[in-house]
Amino acid sequence: MSPDQLKSPSDRRFALLLAAEELDGASEAYREKGNDSGAESLGCRAFELRQIAKHELESAQRADKATRFMVELLDSVETLSEIADQHGVGTLSDLLYLQAAILNASFIDVETDSDRSNVVKVLEGLPSGSEWMEFVRLDYMRGPVTGEQVAQRG
Repeated sequence: MSPDQLKSPSDRRFALLLAAEELDGASEAYREKGNDSGAESLGCRAFELRQIAKHELESAQRADKATRFMVELLDSVETLSEIADQHGVGTLSDLLYLQAAILNASFIDVETDSDRSNVVKVLEGLPSGSEWMEFVRLDYMRGPVTGEQVAQRG
């Protein structure tokens, strides 16, 4: 396959896995000839190709998740400015950061006692809200929250 034919992530993953299989075969042939160092080297390259293919798959899955999040968000309102009107610009900003966090397998920090962001409230209204909450850390930058602090906020 030429590089021009490997446009989709699934095509690239397939080509990487195919190349890894070929390297495994060559590695076994080297091992049968008694060339253990050559076999080991080819085996390492095959492992690396599989890791790259795994990364391609994970990246594609994260992109699908981020897209699904935005579709759910847009389905919940007529326009994004409606979110800003109802919940504030800080909430809209945090939701856009949340999409980036989903794409990057990261998270956003949301302060629970702040009026700046109502991300949790918006996410509770989405069909997959609990899934999106996995990318939200409440009061992360403040450190561990004690039971007493939670009671004071409640």
